[in-house]
Amino acid sequence: MKKHVRWMLIGALTSLGALVVTAQDTTPAQPVNQTYEVQPRDTLDGIGAQFDVRWQCLAEVNSIENVYTDLKPGMVLTIDFSCPRYEGLDFVSNPREGATVPIESLGQGGGAATDAPAPGPDDTTYTVREAQTLDTIAQELDISVISLQIANGLGPSDRIFPGQTLVIPAGAPAYGVFPPLANPIQGANSDLGQGGGGSGGEEYVVQPRDTVDQIGARFDFQTACLIERNNLESPGIVYPGQILVLPEDCPRYDGFDIVTNPRDGG
Repeated sequence: MKKHVRWMLIGALTSLGALVVTAQDTTPAQPVNQTYEVQPRDTLDGIGAQFDVRWQCLAEVNSIENVYTDLKPGMVLTIDFSCPRYEGLDFVSNPREGATVPIESLGQGGGAATDAPAPGPDDTTYTVREAQTLDTIAQELDISVISLQIANGLGPSDRIFPGQTLVIPAGAPAYGVFPPLANPIQGANSDLGQGGGGSGGEEYVVQPRDTVDQIGARFDFQTACLIERNNLESPGIVYPGQILVLPEDCPRYDGFDIVTNPRDGG
């Protein structure tokens, strides 16, 4: 009898040990750090979005003090997954396990698809078909994916399903173009039209991988002036969807990039 009880206890302890091991095995493991070789036109924000890592932490881990002068093609970065998750406005192409990206990260309110706004007076609707994704629908309709996400209260990792009705926002930019996600920074226009002999200015929506220097070269505006007049924090970091004002009274571009659209008299 005692022998029988002893075997029962051993069996119970063995089962308990198996349960403990099983619980330990299901604990999510921390991703192994990676390295990444910087490519031409890369930005630290874009790299952070690619790996779902906050760019400020990447800068600290890799001893980058100035994201414009210290980040160069060919440089090998350590992608440290102990860093917080990405919280900018770019696409997170590879969300880390358990990551959720709220629609607020796109500059809009809202939550799940059930909270999507009702169609506006000029909007249309679209019924999702079998095997479609938001990207294939955006290509079919030639409309920005981000615009579709915003109009329907969808986050970058949210799925759509056959039979689901999507709002197709009127006036959205074409496929591949980032829509404006916020108004110009308060005060950015405060001195436009005052002094300097200039008045007014056009607006530009920042696209993925843009830098202020590239924007300045493209439209023939001095980079330092764009940073100052748009109240950008040094060293002039910008995000996709952000609106920049191009003040007419800013000096012409004086950097080292090619000016693709010289202003009159340039």
